[in-house]
Amino acid sequence: MTNHTKQNIELLKVTRANILETTKDLSFQELTTIPDGFSNSIIWNIIHLTVTEQLLCYGLSGNEIALNKEIIAKFRKGSS
Repeated sequence: MTNHTKQNIELLKVTRANILETTKDLSFQELTTIPDGFSNSIIWNIIHLTVTEQLLCYGLSGNEIALNKEIIAKFRKGSS
């Protein structure tokens, strides 16, 4: 594994940890509410990040994506 690849993986790990830390105390209501002026809730955006990561990292490299097609369709770019 190259140093660049290791740095990218570490960045993904830090990003996920930051998302978990930032949202750990939010209620279900807070996670699922769509704020005025926005198209999606916080939880939608978290799932969208995961789907996008899978499509970019695994899909573009020809590897198997760990999410089912329904989840991908509901949370990929252009969905809401």
